[in-house]
Amino acid sequence: MSQEAMNKALYAAQQAAQQRLLWCADALERACPGGVLHSVKVPGKPHVLVRLLWPGVLQELDTSTGEVLASTPAADMHDLRPEATALLMAKAQGRPVLRTECTTPLGVLLGTIDAAGVVRVHSKARELLAISEAGEPAKLRADFYVLKPEDLKPVLR
Repeated sequence: MSQEAMNKALYAAQQAAQQRLLWCADALERACPGGVLHSVKVPGKPHVLVRLLWPGVLQELDTSTGEVLASTPAADMHDLRPEATALLMAKAQGRPVLRTECTTPLGVLLGTIDAAGVVRVHSKARELLAISEAGEPAKLRADFYVLKPEDLKPVLR
C-alpha cells in the first residue's frame, strides 16, 4: 500500500470515529435528565452537593441557598477540585455514569460517559470505536487512533 493510500485510509478512519462520537454525544445529551450526569453529597457538609453536569462540568452547589460554590471544566477538575473529583469517582466506582444506545446509518452503537466527562463509543461487540476529550463530548481525543499505520501494512502468512 502506498503512503498516500495509507494516509487516506487513516484519515477516513479518524473521520468515521469523529462522526460516531458526534452521534453518541447527541444521544447521550438527549438521555441526560436535566443536564445532571452524576451527583453526590459531601460527607460532613449536609448542604453541599457535588454534581457532574453535561457536557462535563464539575459543580459544587449549596443546596440550602442554591448558590454555586464552584464550577470547573472536567478537563481541570482533577487539578482544581481534587476532593470533589475523588467523591464523584468513588461513587461511580469506575462505571459509566450514563449509557445509551444510538442507532446510526452504520448500525447500533453504545455511547457512555464516565465521571471524568469522557465519552466512549463502542460497537455492540464492545470494540472501542471513539473516545472524547474530558468534558468535550464532540471532540475526538488527540491520541486516539482507530487505525495505526502498522494495521495497514501487509502481513505474510
